Amino acid sequence: MFYLDEDTWTVVYEDAYDTRKQLWRIGVHPMNQFYDAKMPWFRANIWHDLNNRAYLLSGLDNEIKAPWVFGEKGTFAEFQPDALRRLGTK
Repeated sequence: MFYLDEDTWTVVYEDAYDTRKQLWRIGVHPMNQFYDAKMPWFRANIWHDLNNRAYLLSGLDNEIKAPWVFGEKGTFAEFQPDALRRLGTK
């Protein structure tokens, strides 16, 4: 089951149930409004596994000094399978 933000229609919270229909895992996806780019974007992704008492937190950027850049254009070649090999040679 997931819950959508009413303004952006993006998933901001989710519940996952096991085969016994017991709550097993929850996901929280906080968003931030980037006013200069006129768009909201995810600030982090947090998953809690209630059975294993574990969590995963990803997407934190609090040590990044440069601001996010939106609207960059990519070339077709950047999305081809060999693009990763080309990046590795730089």
